[in-house]
Amino acid sequence: MDTTPSKVAGPTARARRGNRGFTLIEVLVVVAIIALL
Repeated sequence: MDTTPSKVAGPTARARRGNRGFTLIEVLVVVAIIALL
């Protein structure tokens, strides 16, 4: 289902989806915003 790197698709993906249902795309967006700041 998720086509993402292994290091990100590990506990992070399941934890995010289990807690708030965040997708890896949203996580990458947040990281990108932080990087721009």
